[in-house]
Amino acid sequence: MRLFALCLFLFLSTWSYAQTTLTGSISHNGINRDYRLYVPSGYSMSDTSLALVFNMHGFTSDAAQQEQSSQMNIIAENENFLVCYPNGINRSWNVGWTFGSNADDVGFISSLIDSLTDSYRIDQNRVYACGMSNGGFMAFRLACELQNKIAAVASVTGSMVPQALTSCQPDNPIPVLQIHGTQDFIVSYNGSAIASPVMDVVQFWATHNGCDKEPSITQVPDIQVNDNTTTEILTFAPCLRNSEVAHYRVQNGGHTWPRLNASIPGTSRDFEASQVIWDFFKRFKLEVPSSAFLSGNMHVQIYPNPFSENIQLTTDSYGKINIYNSCGTIIFSSENNPGTYNIDTHSWTCGWYLVHIIDSHHQKIIKLIKTH
Repeated sequence: MRLFALCLFLFLSTWSYAQTTLTGSISHNGINRDYRLYVPSGYSMSDTSLALVFNMHGFTSDAAQQEQSSQMNIIAENENFLVCYPNGINRSWNVGWTFGSNADDVGFISSLIDSLTDSYRIDQNRVYACGMSNGGFMAFRLACELQNKIAAVASVTGSMVPQALTSCQPDNPIPVLQIHGTQDFIVSYNGSAIASPVMDVVQFWATHNGCDKEPSITQVPDIQVNDNTTTEILTFAPCLRNSEVAHYRVQNGGHTWPRLNASIPGTSRDFEASQVIWDFFKRFKLEVPSSAFLSGNMHVQIYPNPFSENIQLTTDSYGKINIYNSCGTIIFSSENNPGTYNIDTHSWTCGWYLVHIIDSHHQKIIKLIKTH
């Protein structure tokens, strides 16, 4: 299938790309999985690699409907990036619900990234994921499980299943954008049996990313007073490794994708969600090649964790140890040989820390917390 896609690419590359949506498919786990891909006209005008955004549909919807409702192709044409609209099995994504799909969707998206980068000039450090409702849940799952390929995620009217708030343990900070209406009666802002409260999700990522605990709050101009909505932006920053968590809270907003020309009641017409998502995404990229995050045979132990006074770090590798505080500042650095290190933490404040250990072949990042 990759060979076919490559041949198709070579054929099309002899022509000047006009803006267009192509359809394609790959086989994953013995199942034919299809998608739609928007290629901007600027693709043929530059030799540089372009960013790729995955835009995933909601439950009972599909790729074509998500393409139409989000109107992200307009943004992609103006800003020169590719958009892939994949289809879930049974019009759903496997996000941990007991209904819908039980397909390996994380593996599917990972394989699709590989397939598309084989056929198109894609910057592998600028691959992003967003989605509507069930697709927003899927974007968060990719943040949890495919962080070595996804640079940032955004959810519109989506959330995380309650169990994910404890099972999700990515190694590194990842930028997160959440757009959600307070009067969403499908994925409740206050949570349900299958969806965590939106602010719990936002706080989870702010904590994971080592952001300031209190957000800054700004208002989106209320340019369409007749839509009966207003929107405030909660921004958690600074965060570790220049990441960020932002939340567009749409007062009186429903289960919809905000758009300036929308007609569905409960939709904010004060901003374009697709433009906001891209403006957020384009500020971030993976800082190192994905292979560098593989821990391989590197063995590291840190005790105790959580801790209150000193910590003991044992490693079998040669390389370097850096420890970052929640502001991204290195507070401990050492060239290391295999052995045990006793680290005095009396001067450290309570909160999250990241231990970054690197040798000539691998990296490993461990999250710590100081309790008092």
